[in-house]
Amino acid sequence: MEVVKPSLEEKFIESFGIEWYETMEEYLHSSTFLTIGATIAKIRKGREVFPAPNKVFRIFKEVPLSQVRVVMLGLDPYNTPKTACGHAFCNCEAYKVSPSLKIIHQEIEDEYPELVDRFIMPAGGIDKWDLKYLVRQGVFLWNTALTVERDIPESHLELWRPFTIQVIKELNKIPFLVWLLLGKKAQGYEQLISSKHAIVTAVHPAAEAYRPGAGFLHSGCFRQVNYHLNRMGKREIEW
Repeated sequence: MEVVKPSLEEKFIESFGIEWYETMEEYLHSSTFLTIGATIAKIRKGREVFPAPNKVFRIFKEVPLSQVRVVMLGLDPYNTPKTACGHAFCNCEAYKVSPSLKIIHQEIEDEYPELVDRFIMPAGGIDKWDLKYLVRQGVFLWNTALTVERDIPESHLELWRPFTIQVIKELNKIPFLVWLLLGKKAQGYEQLISSKHAIVTAVHPAAEAYRPGAGFLHSGCFRQVNYHLNRMGKREIEW
């Protein structure tokens, strides 16, 4: 029996979901995007690249464009085995809390002291390493680069730049979003974000994790996000 291989369109829909595919169809079939994919496929033949191919666009499939409320933009995926999962900062593949995620939780708990015990099982009901509870609220956990080579942070930043710019263009079509830009690389895209949106900036949590006092802790960034949602009559994020 002949095996029918999925078409390129079917592969894109499987990766991105129908809504993002229909929004970015022209770009996804362009030589610009196909070159990114071909380059990464070639690199994978000789080096370990994270996350796994089926997880690269996971956040797009799980948060359709119409459901995005907050864009939390970081740098690139974790560059060690079994850590990158397709959601920025999330550790659901590792089942342990990374230094960056530990700092994120520390800041959330500082801003919202009532949330300190929310991860204690079974009372909390969610695992501290898993950020799907934010994804379900429309928090687009995204990185400026969607792949990285093992033990080489920032190795694919420039490769993903055209894609990142295109996604920002699509997100700009939404009437109102709050953008949380973490770190200088993410903040480098600030000028491309529509002025109709609200922008909150902070140091990348990894900087705080490895250089205490860098400025992420006590930044109040999560309360700032909710302030902007609230002033626009939007439901706040339950961090």
